[in-house]
Amino acid sequence: MDGGEYLEDFTIKELRYFDLLYISDIKVRNENKYVSLVHSYLMNGGIVLFDMGRISSIFLGKISDILPIKEFDRRISNLHLNFSSILGYIKYSPPKNAEKVHILYARVLKRGAEVLAWDENANPVLVRMKKFNGWIVWSGLNLPYQVMRMEDPKGSHLLVYLIRFFTSHISSSNEEIRKGDFKVLSTDEYEVSLSGLSVDDAVWFKMMYYPGWEAIIKDTGERLRIFLAGPHTMLVFPRRSSTLKIIFKFGKTHDVIIGEYISIIFYGILFLYFIPYQIIRKYYRPPEGWVHTHHKGSGYNNVKYGKRKSKIS
Repeated sequence: MDGGEYLEDFTIKELRYFDLLYISDIKVRNENKYVSLVHSYLMNGGIVLFDMGRISSIFLGKISDILPIKEFDRRISNLHLNFSSILGYIKYSPPKNAEKVHILYARVLKRGAEVLAWDENANPVLVRMKKFNGWIVWSGLNLPYQVMRMEDPKGSHLLVYLIRFFTSHISSSNEEIRKGDFKVLSTDEYEVSLSGLSVDDAVWFKMMYYPGWEAIIKDTGERLRIFLAGPHTMLVFPRRSSTLKIIFKFGKTHDVIIGEYISIIFYGILFLYFIPYQIIRKYYRPPEGWVHTHHKGSGYNNVKYGKRKSKIS
């Protein structure tokens, strides 16, 4: 799920829907709220994975206290990684173009932290630490960026493997994918009927998301928050343990409303010009004296000039 740029846009209740928070770039509006959300999430047994690719001054504040490392630095690597036996058997080989890859490595670890992966120079690049009831994981590999930059499918497999490993302690015995009944109400409105839901179930609506979409529980009128799920589709959490119907409809956003008003004004001006104005020009004639005048004014052509004669005596 795509969580956007700011963690503070979520409530702790919404964060609890997810087993792992993957943070690849840290942007903070309110440091105290940010740290409070992470602590509350960890207390509920969540996993927070910071996958970093650059050094930011933001780690000089309270956020640095969250991480399992004290100091880190940047270096060039060829991504020949060595993994801890804790992770199990991992078969990973870097792509051929992985020669000058910028990564971060940990220089000093905090007490209780354990290293899960090292680079070719035995520098820690993947570290985790137990915190409250959850886990804090730090990575200096910035895997999503490296995968896209080098077009590395093995790197994407590694990322998926790590996420599954970190969430493997969470029971998946009740996981089941079911389909609901789909009904088209109009071009912008759809009804999804579901049965046998539990309070922890999510509903994945496989239609392209755009600002303006709404998800509404039909019998109560409750509006559900829409989360972005790949590939850019919609995910909602009804938090209901019964049969229900959800209405997905596309409403008008501010830019659409402004565009409609501009269109109305434009077509109104065209109507006034081509209909009433043309009728006025065709049938209305001003008085004769208003149209023609014989007044010539007092310009240059009406001034008579004569030559001045000089007398010599």
